[in-house]
Amino acid sequence: MEIEIKLDKGKLRKKGYPIIISIYVTPTDRQYPTTNFFAFPEEWDDIRKEPRPNHPQYYNLYEYLTKKKLIINQLSSQNVSRTSLQLKNLILGNNSDSLSTFWQGYINEFRERNNDGQARYFESNLKALNQFNTNVQFKQIDYNYLIQYRDFHLSKRDEHGNRRVNNNGVIIYLRAIRTVYNEAVRRKIFVPADATNHFIGIMPKSEPTKDKDFSLDEMRKIVISPKQNKYYDIFILCFLLGGIDYVDLLNLRYDHIRNNRIKFVRHKGGTNEVINTFVYPEVWEILDKYKDESGYLMPFLKIYEAKSEKYSYRDNYLRRFRTWLKNHAEITSYFSSKTPRYTFINIGKKLMLSRDVLIEITGHSHGDVHAIYESRFPDSVRDEVQRTIIDAVLKKDGD
Repeated sequence: MEIEIKLDKGKLRKKGYPIIISIYVTPTDRQYPTTNFFAFPEEWDDIRKEPRPNHPQYYNLYEYLTKKKLIINQLSSQNVSRTSLQLKNLILGNNSDSLSTFWQGYINEFRERNNDGQARYFESNLKALNQFNTNVQFKQIDYNYLIQYRDFHLSKRDEHGNRRVNNNGVIIYLRAIRTVYNEAVRRKIFVPADATNHFIGIMPKSEPTKDKDFSLDEMRKIVISPKQNKYYDIFILCFLLGGIDYVDLLNLRYDHIRNNRIKFVRHKGGTNEVINTFVYPEVWEILDKYKDESGYLMPFLKIYEAKSEKYSYRDNYLRRFRTWLKNHAEITSYFSSKTPRYTFINIGKKLMLSRDVLIEITGHSHGDVHAIYESRFPDSVRDEVQRTIIDAVLKKDGD
């Protein structure tokens, strides 16, 4: 990162050359914002990067540039990755009071460091904030504002009168605001008027986590239910492929399949766990229904007919499949995008299959030092466990 105040000698004006701030991050990431001041070479000290006393606006310009130099020195001393646009806004004071602007920059920083998990986390929480209030200013964040924001989400209901976001979800929203707000304070992007902690006493009481898996009997009812549709296909594909996440199915392409095996790194941030699972005939039977030129296993844009949908792909999937479960399988158990995953794991446990093999199939980490020295189970061992779980659901009595 290099930041320099200088004359733009390629643009002579009546008042002289524009005084600009040259911001260099990479060869393709540069900014040259103008200060709206001008100077001729004889009015400019090129070594000190400041006006000479003979400049007609000497005092105003000197004061202005002194303040900018202080900001530049602070930014240069911080070990934080920023884009040239972020630096420009910070130096010139553009939206410096905006929590929303800083928040977006914070997301970009994670993306630049290839930390997609954290980027997605803060991006989804920013969307939740924007539903309540866009372009939020730091000075708005106080106890009353946070209480209103909390109650806004707690009061949201779907068409059936059920709460859209439970207490635990709202706690996540509030923690995200707290993290971003405190980070801005640490970087001195925002300096609060006092040391009041506005986040004390705002968190709702956490709720017990609901069971997210279906029983073996429920799964058997699902697979024999009539009028199976695209939402059923998404659900059952996640289950058949070893309990993969919805977000992984969203991103999987036929390029991930080699020798009838599908191999990819889990999309969940920070895990780097590899999924390597067999593609059974039941999977191909579903995939063949949706195959097109896009190369994706499930071309979601076509499936969801996005232009006519009010909600996001994921929300549509959850809402529509919950309705399908109730109407066609008579199942009212809690369902989330993680249900195929938890169901696959828990059916495996109830069948008393190897926990370590289940961990590898689903891409979970063992989480201990001993695991570093262990090799993975052979494909045949994992495939046998996966097939056993699938057969427990798909095979009819007497098969």
